[in-house]
Amino acid sequence: MILRLLSLALLPCLLHAAFDARSSRFRKAVMIPAGSQFAVIPLDREALAGARADLADLRIVWHNQEQPYVLGTAAARTDSRAVFATLVDQAYLPGVGVQVVLDLAARGLHNRVRFQTGEVNFRSKVKIETSDNRERWATVRSDAEIFDFSTDDRHVWSLDVTYPDSTRRYVRVTIAAWKRPYSLASATLDVYRNTPAARTALGSFTPPGEPDVESKALLYVLDLGSANLPVDCLEFDFGEGYFQRAVDVESSDDQKEWRSLERGVLARLPGETAASVEFAPSRQRYLRVRLYHGDDPPVEVRRIDASCVERYLTIQPKPGGDYWLYYGRPDAGPAQYDLAAVLARANPAPAVRASVEPQQANPAYVTPPPNTGPWTERHPALLYTVLILAVLGLGLIAVRQLREGRKK
Repeated sequence: MILRLLSLALLPCLLHAAFDARSSRFRKAVMIPAGSQFAVIPLDREALAGARADLADLRIVWHNQEQPYVLGTAAARTDSRAVFATLVDQAYLPGVGVQVVLDLAARGLHNRVRFQTGEVNFRSKVKIETSDNRERWATVRSDAEIFDFSTDDRHVWSLDVTYPDSTRRYVRVTIAAWKRPYSLASATLDVYRNTPAARTALGSFTPPGEPDVESKALLYVLDLGSANLPVDCLEFDFGEGYFQRAVDVESSDDQKEWRSLERGVLARLPGETAASVEFAPSRQRYLRVRLYHGDDPPVEVRRIDASCVERYLTIQPKPGGDYWLYYGRPDAGPAQYDLAAVLARANPAPAVRASVEPQQANPAYVTPPPNTGPWTERHPALLYTVLILAVLGLGLIAVRQLREGRKK
């Protein structure tokens, strides 16, 4: 009973306060086209740097009223559907390489072939041809490559080849320079669709490469200018020439201790380019790229662009009035709205994309008091008042019970 009364007495003091513009350091004006049923508000670099890492302090305000939103990410989408095909021919052709023929049994859509092999440490050119009758063949890809590399604790490979959509029944694959036909364990077909992620630019860099003689690599250090940006991709602009190089990406807050983010391959080959490295989001300020060249000349790196998958807010705008995006409140609790459940059950019209103005300091912002200790230390008078009231309440209850006991 006593604990229940104390909790009821303290409850009003422990509840989170409603949204107050004075608590947010930054804001952005949001422009939404009139008549929109749903709108998407992109979060740019300024908002990502100024908001909390978990984005819990984001608030959308319309006419001084907090508006519900759903936080989303424009991540990449990859879909594949296996296509039944039989391996009807597999042979070695002197001077040509290993050649296999796949039969779909009927016309059907396909655009990728995937290989499995026990071979290691190779790079081989691949030619893809299609036909309806196995007599006349049309080349649909002549410049592809598959590879597998293992060095120390690094293993990278690419054993898939895509080509333009085809509905022809037969697919012929030629792997140049291979001599053992059954070193190719299998070849399968599928329909492959890749929708790339929408990305938010976080910085563009032209750093000089610092030689690392021991690892035979060039080092590039990038300063993002903030330790709060969820960077997850680096894209490279190279000079001329063909190459294929291993790359390591690391992150740090102080440029002293570095942690590994990703190991990958960068390449420019005839008809194929791999110019980016993606990794799990890092919120550390510095990135270091180690681009290996071995005994080859270093590759010219003209520019490195850092980005992240786009974050956005979906809202159901009201007619008329200005919208504001507020953020920069470290102590904010996560917002809870019904809109996510509504969108999950409804079939809304496509959302329009809102425009966001540059960041400005919130004119209503009030700097919090310097004492940031526990709540009980920052509000001792209020705490003692609540405790005294609780004790008095308990005393009154005790006196009443004693009187009732005497009457009995």
